[in-house]
Amino acid sequence: MFEITLTLDKTNKEALYVQLYKYFKMEIQNGQIKAGMKLPSKRKLAMHLGIGLNTVDTAYQQLMAEGYVESQLRKGFYVADLDPISPLNEPLHVTEGVKGPMHERKMIDYNHGRVEMDSFPHAVWKKCLNNTLYLQERKMFMSGDPQGEWELRAEISSYLFQSRGVRCGADQIIIGAGTQYFIHLLRLLLGNERIFGLEDPGFHRVREVLRLEGANVAFIPLDEGGISVDSLKESAANVAYVTPSHQFPSGMIMPITRRVELLNWAVEKEGYIIEDDYDGEFRHVGKPIPSLQGLETNGRVIYT
Repeated sequence: MFEITLTLDKTNKEALYVQLYKYFKMEIQNGQIKAGMKLPSKRKLAMHLGIGLNTVDTAYQQLMAEGYVESQLRKGFYVADLDPISPLNEPLHVTEGVKGPMHERKMIDYNHGRVEMDSFPHAVWKKCLNNTLYLQERKMFMSGDPQGEWELRAEISSYLFQSRGVRCGADQIIIGAGTQYFIHLLRLLLGNERIFGLEDPGFHRVREVLRLEGANVAFIPLDEGGISVDSLKESAANVAYVTPSHQFPSGMIMPITRRVELLNWAVEKEGYIIEDDYDGEFRHVGKPIPSLQGLETNGRVIYT
C-alpha cells in the first residue's frame, strides 16, 4: 500500500468519507497518485486509518461515480487515466421510504415537468412569503435589479460554491424564468453565427427553443461517457449544450475523463460549454457530483 499522509479530523462537521474522498481526489488531480495505480483495499485502508469499512466504501463509490477511479472485478480500484486540462487563465473571483403493501401503493407520477405537491412545505413557504412581504413591502413595488436582487444573487453565489463547486461572484449571476428563457438569452449573447452541439438524445425543450429561433444546431451522439467529444470535434459546433451531472434523459453521469476532454475541446475551439445542471443535487447515494464549471477558470463554461 502506497503511503497515505491523510489525517482524518473526527471532530470536523464534514463526514469522514467526504474527507477521505477529497484527499484522494486532490492527490489524483495533482498527479501524486498516478493513472493505473491501485488504491489500497477497503479493508486494509479502514484498518490503517482506524475507520469503518463502510466509510472507505462510500468514499471509493463517490470517486468511481465521478470517474476518478475504476473498479476491476476481483482486483480492486484503479486510478483512471485522466488527460491534463489545457492551460487556463487567472482564477475567477469567488464570493464568499418504506414500501407498503400492494393495496396501499399509490400511483407515482414520473413526469419530469411536474411538482410533487403533497411533499411541498406549504406552511414554511407561506411563512417566508409573509415575512418577506412584511419586511420588504416598499421594495416590492419597485422595478428592482434586472439581473435579480443583489442579496439573493450573493446568497446563490455562496451556496453554489459550497454545494456544487461553482466559482462565480454575485455580479455574474442572472436570475430568470427557467432554462428555455436562458437559452434564448445565451443565443442572443453568443451571436447568430454560433453552432450549437446538442446531446442526442437530449433535452427536447432546449432543442425546440433553438429550432423556433432558427439557430444552427448539430446533433452529437452519446456513448457510455456522455456526449461524444470525437463526434463534437468532427462537427462544426462551437457551443456544446450538456447535462453532465444527470444526462437527460438517460440519467448517466459524465466521468472526469470526459469532462476534461470537453473542457480541452472548448479551449482549442475557442468555444463555449453550456452546463445545464439538471437534477445535479439529487442523488440516492453519495454526494452530488461537482459542477463542470468548477474545473476551469477561463470562462468557457456557462452554468445554468
